[in-house]
Amino acid sequence: MVRPTGPSPLSVEAGTEKQYADRVPVKRSGRVRYVRVEEVDWFEARRNYVFAHSGEDSYALRKTMKRMEAILDPGKFIRIHRSAIVNLDRIRSLRPLPRGQVLVVLYDGSTLSLSRSYRGMASSQIRNLLERPEGPFRPPSADHRQAATR
Repeated sequence: MVRPTGPSPLSVEAGTEKQYADRVPVKRSGRVRYVRVEEVDWFEARRNYVFAHSGEDSYALRKTMKRMEAILDPGKFIRIHRSAIVNLDRIRSLRPLPRGQVLVVLYDGSTLSLSRSYRGMASSQIRNLLERPEGPFRPPSADHRQAATR
């Protein structure tokens, strides 16, 4: 399901708004269900699928990372690697490593690598995350781990 979120610079002239997904269809046990994107901690590319990770659950989507990046709100999700897109609200901390590498630590304990090729593109989003009035890293709400909606 896609809903308007606000005008994009390109769509203002055309009088339309950029739309981002609020739910994604996922496969689980041979059935298609819908998961709200705000419940997803991170998306991972693996072969011909993208997996949506939400807590201990993982759901398969038959989409490319490029398509996922296009349908997710860039104010809420950030691509940190060619195989990972992260929900900004799920980031617990950033851990610098030797040689300029950075580990992204999520509230669920997952650790992901912020690749050098995506660091430049992600830097403005990370800067915005660090400058949030409520603080850069806040724990997810207790009810974000609801089961997939029908």
